[in-house]
Amino acid sequence: MYFFYHLLLFTMVYCLVWLVFDKRGIEGYALAAFSTILGVIYVLSPIDFVPEAVPLAGSLDDVIIGVGSVALGMKSFYNNQRMRNDHQDILDLVQQGKNEDAIRLYLKRRGYHPKTHP
Repeated sequence: MYFFYHLLLFTMVYCLVWLVFDKRGIEGYALAAFSTILGVIYVLSPIDFVPEAVPLAGSLDDVIIGVGSVALGMKSFYNNQRMRNDHQDILDLVQQGKNEDAIRLYLKRRGYHPKTHP
């Protein structure tokens, strides 16, 4: 049981770190689902990082770790959905022959604001 507890904690921390620092969105939907499921499992499991016998801190760790994991999973899902829509908009512009507009949109969505010359 001790091994599974540490495996669960390692997997959750790994997913949380990946969600926070992965800007590429690789396999984001799978990671979002995995993180959300792990958050729900942690909240429902009888094994906790801080035992429930400790007043307030026992329930607080469920809220922070469990709900935080679910929130980060949902964040990853919505970020990937937004990226998918952005890519589709750019592809539509390229297919219409508006390559400069597509490049401008791509740069704008990446955080660059190129100056436009008349």
